[in-house]
Amino acid sequence: MKKHTLKAALLISLINIIACQNGNQNAITHRNSNGQAASTITVNDGQTSMEIKYAGDIKLNNDETAIESISSEGFVQYRKNDKKLFAESNDKGEIVYEMHQGSRKLRMDDEGKKFLAEALRDMTANGFDQSGRMERLYNSGGVDAVLNESGNLQSNHVKATYLEYLLSKADLTAEQLSAIAQEISTFTDDNLKRKLVEKAAPQMLKDEISSKAFFATIESISSNTEKANALKAVAQHKLSPAQFEQAMNATSTINSNYEMEGALRKFVESAPTSDAQWISIINTAGKLTSDVEKGSIMKYIGEKMPNSPAVKVAYTDVITTRK
Repeated sequence: MKKHTLKAALLISLINIIACQNGNQNAITHRNSNGQAASTITVNDGQTSMEIKYAGDIKLNNDETAIESISSEGFVQYRKNDKKLFAESNDKGEIVYEMHQGSRKLRMDDEGKKFLAEALRDMTANGFDQSGRMERLYNSGGVDAVLNESGNLQSNHVKATYLEYLLSKADLTAEQLSAIAQEISTFTDDNLKRKLVEKAAPQMLKDEISSKAFFATIESISSNTEKANALKAVAQHKLSPAQFEQAMNATSTINSNYEMEGALRKFVESAPTSDAQWISIINTAGKLTSDVEKGSIMKYIGEKMPNSPAVKVAYTDVITTRK
């Protein structure tokens, strides 16, 4: 059977290994001896042990209750605790399933169909057929369907793929963008959260509604370095007066003098366009608790700021005030 050929091929040395780790989930993609991409997803949270292996072109039916097609030499293998599934296509292109519940082999009756549908749901929730699933959701229910599904996903990396897919759409409403921002804020991976914030910035900064949720998401970043890097990226965008103030509020939540000074420096480099923006930067710099970082950024501001009476007053207030 093709099964044995595939198993033998997968034992040959692997190349082009790409590993993506997220807490209790690992995803590895490699190529077998035929140059065919093969992937493995593992999940182990202490209670559930799941492994998904697959290769080739695999297409699910529209309601994701069965496999519609598997390309030649392709296969799907799923194991969750004592549940096992293996599927491949025969010489006629028909899908052949092997399903086991513990030591019991299942047939394709009502119980078997339920088992298959649940297994496929488990697999798609953990990253299997992401592109196909996102397209099916979008075609059936639009942006909201994809967004709702992203909220059900456990893996940050899988969820990020869904949100990136949505951000590629040009017809998002302010409310949908706000919902995406709120979903990003639930991530436990600050590096991934920061990357998504940077990708979302061009769309979320187009209006005041979504930008409010956008800056709240930045403030939710725990890592001072990642938060500062996110704000440095924001500094490259043209901001409205309200957005600039929100950016300064977020900057003031950085609990590292070094990182906060670095973020403020980027906003100074962005050439603020009004006295109000300069004053906001100066007042935020005044919140630094380290004389070294405060002295450095105030010196830099003094070299760049405009010759404006209001700005000079704000500047003098900060440099003459000791905490």
